[in-house]
Amino acid sequence: MWTIATGRRTGSRIYQSDAFPADQQGRLFMANIHEHAVLSDILTPNGSGFTASHGDDFMMANNAQFVGFSMEVGPAGDLYVLDWHDADICGDDVLNKDTGRVFRIAPEKSLADNWKGRFEDLDKMTDIELVDLQLTKSNWHARRARVILQYRAAKKNLEAPAVSRLNDLMANGKNEDIRLRALWTLWITNNIGADRLVGLLADDHQYVRGWAVQFLEEDGQPSTKAIQAMTALAKNEGSPIVRRYLAGALQRIDEDNRWDMASALIKYSEDADDPNIPLMLWFGIEPLVADQPERALALAKQSEIPSLVQKIARRLVDGNKMQPLIAALGEKSNIQMDLLNGMLAGMEGNIDLKEPSNWAATYKRLQSDPKLAPMGDEIAQNFGNAEVAKKLVATINDPGAKPEAKNNAIQGLAAKQNPALEKMIPRLLENDDLRSEAIKAIAAYDSEDLGTTLFKKYSGLTAAEKEEAIMTLASRPLYGEFLAHGLKEGTIPKSDIPAHAVLQLRAVLGNGFVEIWGPIDDISQTLQLEYKKYSELLTEGAIAKADPGTGKEIFQRTCAACHMLHGEGGKIGPDLTGSNRTNTTYLISNILNPSGDVQEDYKLVVVTTQDGRTYSGNIIRENDRNITLRVVGQDPINISKSQIISRDVSEKSMMPEGLLNNLENGEVLDLIAYLKKLQP
Repeated sequence: MWTIATGRRTGSRIYQSDAFPADQQGRLFMANIHEHAVLSDILTPNGSGFTASHGDDFMMANNAQFVGFSMEVGPAGDLYVLDWHDADICGDDVLNKDTGRVFRIAPEKSLADNWKGRFEDLDKMTDIELVDLQLTKSNWHARRARVILQYRAAKKNLEAPAVSRLNDLMANGKNEDIRLRALWTLWITNNIGADRLVGLLADDHQYVRGWAVQFLEEDGQPSTKAIQAMTALAKNEGSPIVRRYLAGALQRIDEDNRWDMASALIKYSEDADDPNIPLMLWFGIEPLVADQPERALALAKQSEIPSLVQKIARRLVDGNKMQPLIAALGEKSNIQMDLLNGMLAGMEGNIDLKEPSNWAATYKRLQSDPKLAPMGDEIAQNFGNAEVAKKLVATINDPGAKPEAKNNAIQGLAAKQNPALEKMIPRLLENDDLRSEAIKAIAAYDSEDLGTTLFKKYSGLTAAEKEEAIMTLASRPLYGEFLAHGLKEGTIPKSDIPAHAVLQLRAVLGNGFVEIWGPIDDISQTLQLEYKKYSELLTEGAIAKADPGTGKEIFQRTCAACHMLHGEGGKIGPDLTGSNRTNTTYLISNILNPSGDVQEDYKLVVVTTQDGRTYSGNIIRENDRNITLRVVGQDPINISKSQIISRDVSEKSMMPEGLLNNLENGEVLDLIAYLKKLQP
């Protein structure tokens, strides 16, 4: 049983409270704005960190305007939940500025010890009394006491007995939590020095060692003695938690001293799949790689962390330091595969690369290893090697080659707009196993013959192939004219055009497409009528009688290319699983007016390249050389900036208005019924 009181104060966050039952201890509590609830996560150790899994639903609100987002434990161990209390849970505007509330949640019978002084004014306590609060089970009191002691220490030295007590707790305490509290207090009150912190690097408790590392480098460059001690620790540290602290320290150590510590930390094979350590190591060494490629490659040869080797290779390509990388590739070693993977990742989308002088010799060596030869071929192809292109053509023509190998060859040749492939495509369109890849490959060429061939075959394609054909026909003005003709004559129905293709077609064909399709931007003038129509149609009673199974099929046809729901679908638009889907008004508003509030990550970007091809999607990565575009129905595409002639960012969503206009009323009801289902 829980008691709930409301007020108008504010709170922060909660992690643990001594007032709650044992089964709630050690959990992470958080508010979920879409579910209007306070939920709990169970934290399970995972290498150097934790993995969170869903625990019990802690509190479900009975008010759809409950927007909990911040929590804190109070002095009694009660939980305070800040409720923004607003109907608009996703927008930028604050609709109700004076309706925020705070809920106080407490067990009917608190398990917290009601010790003397629990509710007294901590500001009136002596230094030693505040230090003794570090021994309490109440995190609120221990944390608040540290803040007060920090404030006092900034004004004058703490009383000697208080400092002595902290040193005693630190030196002789058996409980790691209490010792950490003492260590934190000594640090924030300036009562522990670097020499003692260096000594703590040999402590029996792993978190004490970790915090000693953090404090040694927290305020800037550590001393030479501290760096030497941390480097020695890195060579023999058995705890992944401490290794994470050490890896994190690399960024605050001068560059010359990073190599030795990194070289010790990369030798722990058990950290290869750690969720934190490989990334922290990379953040520490990345600034050094391009400037000192030989040293970086020497580090890679010692590494037991494959992802780090791949990142080093990729960075060397990005930094135009391929000569030493290619030399390393030519040497037999256990990291050749990882270096090749990293090099390929760095080359992706970069059509400006020139073949280094030492590549031919290395390529010849790679051909002698059946496992490495295909990757060598792929790199050679990126350099524009004619012999590799001949191999790919031979693979496509080989009756004994597997469809996967042939499709990979089609991809490779299309990426280089190989003229031999252009002549082969009409034949490949007759092959069921190769047709899909051949349709995609047509977009690489600006050929009236290919456009005509694809248009004539359209009616006989499968649903999935038709969607690929639509995106290919929407990629170039020449092909777009075929599609426009089909729409105008009715040979291609409007319902075949997915929502994400509409805006790209408008970009490719201009106003000519709007004349055929109808208004795209100006539909907002009729929004009020649309709201009225669908509000009257989508009553709770009508939705209850609809068929969610049919609605799922409609979702997969019209929405799933862009939106994820229950773990299935695309990533162009937001994941709908956690959205406010049970609210019909919310669904109607976002479907009818998808551009009403577009987050930066989901704004449509239309890119046209020098060869006349148009892409549309979301930018997911960008550097000085490339942009990476997430495109519907395809793997992310890397586009070299040197090839871009126009790049337009629209304030509109990729999802056009009028999506429901192509559906019958019954289909709309079925779709909404499916969207409102909380379980798949």
